[in-house]
Amino acid sequence: FAFAFAFAFAFAFAFAFAFAFAFAFAFAFAFAFAFAFAFVLAVAVAVAFKPPLIAP
Repeated sequence: FAFAFAFAFAFAFAFAFAFAFAFAFAFAFAFAFAFAFAFVLAVAVAVAFKPPLIAP
């Protein structure tokens, strides 16, 4: 019984660890996607509203 309890505890711990890892991965993916979107938006705004370039 103790062996089964320890096995179930280890399985639950591994499941919780995998869930936390997947949550962290999804959070990092969303953060990277938002950063890329903000970067593209900033580049688009800079290109759209860029001041006239000084003649070299």
